[in-house]
Amino acid sequence: TKNRVLRLIPRERLLRLQFTDENMSLLGYQSLTEDIIARVRHILNYGISVGGRKFVFLAFSSSQLKEHACWMVAEDNNMTANALRRQMGDFSSISIPGKMAARMGQCFSTTNIGSSRELSPHEWQHIADVERNGYVFSDGVGTISTNMLAEVAERLGYNKQTLSAIQIRVGGVKG
Repeated sequence: TKNRVLRLIPRERLLRLQFTDENMSLLGYQSLTEDIIARVRHILNYGISVGGRKFVFLAFSSSQLKEHACWMVAEDNNMTANALRRQMGDFSSISIPGKMAARMGQCFSTTNIGSSRELSPHEWQHIADVERNGYVFSDGVGTISTNMLAEVAERLGYNKQTLSAIQIRVGGVKG
């Protein structure tokens, strides 16, 4: 699996950790003793040593959450979990932990590196959300020029007329 976060990290510094029981089944509510909860909490807070390396919690995708799994990373002076999370985007305005985790998890969606390209400052602009009575109606919505849509369609191998919607992620922002 490749995504924009995993491409930043050398393979030997990555660990996909899944919490299961002895039969490799997901931990059910009935099997969650205080000891198991404490062990999982300790690993997520302080990390785990594997093969002589200490791996610390990085993040998880929504599918990993359902599988009781997460990504762990072996830190060094040049690469820390916090630095990697900062590269995922600016989540400082999100005060709800679950929402922040979900937004970070979007960075782990599988991407095709051939479909990516840098945007110059004149090729994009921030458009304010549409908000009414405390509700945001434009979360995850954006617009795209006809020329840019044609370029995206070509990079993905589609005819421009067959695309009715596309989803992009730029610096942790989805649209």
